[in-house]
Amino acid sequence: DVTTRFDEVFWFGDFNFRLDVKRAVIDELLDSTAGDSLRSILHYDELTKKLQEGSIFKGFKEAEISFLPTYKFDIGCDVYDSSAKKRTPSYTVKK
Repeated sequence: DVTTRFDEVFWFGDFNFRLDVKRAVIDELLDSTAGDSLRSILHYDELTKKLQEGSIFKGFKEAEISFLPTYKFDIGCDVYDSSAKKRTPSYTVKK
């Protein structure tokens, strides 16, 4: 059991968890100036939901998330995916 054998454990990998909601919802939340918009965005985070359910990474806690989604930006700028795919902004590398 890694939770009792080590002081610190780092998980690495392409877990590919996303925000489980339509892009338009996230765009609206990102445009919001309300202080609760970050909490509202995290409400849709798949990994956060699984951690709360206790179905994965048992015994582990995630540090507080205090930043906006990091995926996926257009190359060389801070605009979320404007390609034909219009990927929903997500936290794919926060863990």
